Amino acid sequence: KDYLLRHCKYLIRKHRFEEKAQMDPLSALKYLQNDLYITVDHSDPEETKEFQLLASALFKSGSDFTALGFSDVDHTYAQRTQLFDTLVNFFPDSMTPPKGNLVDLITL
Repeated sequence: KDYLLRHCKYLIRKHRFEEKAQMDPLSALKYLQNDLYITVDHSDPEETKEFQLLASALFKSGSDFTALGFSDVDHTYAQRTQLFDTLVNFFPDSMTPPKGNLVDLITL
């Protein structure tokens, strides 16, 4: 239970850091050092390495995403939707939105 809570916090804060890094790198750096740092399991070498690599997001330009044909809004929406889908996997089906198409549930 504690692992699950910590991991969900980590995923949310990691995403928030990545958004901040695009808009305000200095604020993102402080967020990385203070808020995101405490959610990382530093005894896990893989998670520690992933955390250390996050700093590279501070040096990416915003044009990296627009070159792929995504506007900032589209990219942010897609990233947040992906985060939501990842978090939903940690909950039982009774607590999540339907996975199928809602139209299929309607009987005619």
